[in-house]
Amino acid sequence: QTLYVAGSQNPFMGTHKWQGIKDWLIHDAIQVPLHLTAHTQRYADINDFVNNPNTPVRTIVGHSLGSAVSSQYLEDHPGLQAQARLYNEPEIEFPWESEDPRVDHYSDLLDPVSAGSFEAQGRFSHLSFPHSFHGGIDL
Repeated sequence: QTLYVAGSQNPFMGTHKWQGIKDWLIHDAIQVPLHLTAHTQRYADINDFVNNPNTPVRTIVGHSLGSAVSSQYLEDHPGLQAQARLYNEPEIEFPWESEDPRVDHYSDLLDPVSAGSFEAQGRFSHLSFPHSFHGGIDL
């Protein structure tokens, strides 16, 4: 099964405005740069799915904040037999750092959030807001 881990909610759209404000102010601004994403609800949700025998997770797909949390989870669980595809991860990663062979990184060429992801295997670009998942990408 594939587990999809969402990025930050937009506080200006939809019905989950408080979640969006919390994502932007707490998770994105504080927890991601300090590598504290293990203390998020998304991390706990990944753990619940991975440890549920009725939902064997083979692939984790994350976008933005979801990518940062997924990456942290995989780093904390080196024995987990799952692959990951992470899109527009908001972290600075350098090519000389050791890569996790379970993880494929992708980022938009024009995305300011994932501009520091130097290890991205796939670079793409589309005409909509470069950090949005809208507009579709086919990799």
